[in-house]
Amino acid sequence: MSETSNLPSTAQVFADVEIGIGTWAWGDRIFWGYGSGYDDQDLREVFEFCCRNGFNFFDTAEVYGQGVPNDCLESSWQTQTCLFA
Repeated sequence: MSETSNLPSTAQVFADVEIGIGTWAWGDRIFWGYGSGYDDQDLREVFEFCCRNGFNFFDTAEVYGQGVPNDCLESSWQTQTCLFA
């Protein structure tokens, strides 16, 4: 039996915790290397992981990452129940 088999899932750990995901770094080329270290597909995978694991609050703004977070969230949110602020 592996040592990790007794660990709770991410969803179980955070079941009673309200947490939001900040998206200001999504799409930022200057500080976070968007386009050379990660891209839209990576952001979609992060979004989908968050939604699958109970994270459903996303903090975003038009100025974050030159609008990339909004574009990514807009194209992905339609299949999820999430709150965007």
